[in-house]
Amino acid sequence: LLALMDAIVDTRRTNLKFQTAMAQGMAKAVEATIDRLGELKAKGEQINSVRGLMKLWFTSADGTLMHVFNSPEFLAIQNEMTTANNEYRIRQRALLEDVFQKLDIPTRSEIDDAYKIIHDLKMEVRALKKAVNAGASKAAAAPAKTGAREASARSKKG
Repeated sequence: LLALMDAIVDTRRTNLKFQTAMAQGMAKAVEATIDRLGELKAKGEQINSVRGLMKLWFTSADGTLMHVFNSPEFLAIQNEMTTANNEYRIRQRALLEDVFQKLDIPTRSEIDDAYKIIHDLKMEVRALKKAVNAGASKAAAAPAKTGAREASARSKKG
């Protein structure tokens, strides 16, 4: 239980770092857009539609966000958050397996094993059916040939 609590704390901490990095990236994108608006104003140009403003936002923000999201610092924070989230799931699953075993409830690993066995048995049954059907086809073809030979022998006698 303590290991799970540690994982929860790590997950919260790394998620906060990630959200902070995202907010900083968005702030830089807004600054870039405002700077671009200032440049347009200095040239005497203006934006006359929402579509124009959105286009400016996308072009200004896209480059800024790509730079931020591909920076080693951001990638390290993202990796730390992903690792913490995965560790949380692993510890959560381990705790649940313990609880389920104590309560005589099938655990995920036991259910996974049962499904694997069922799948393997289905494949085996399909293979056996195929073999039986192939054998039945050969057996059905063999008497027909034998019957034709007997009829031919009878006609020669008669």
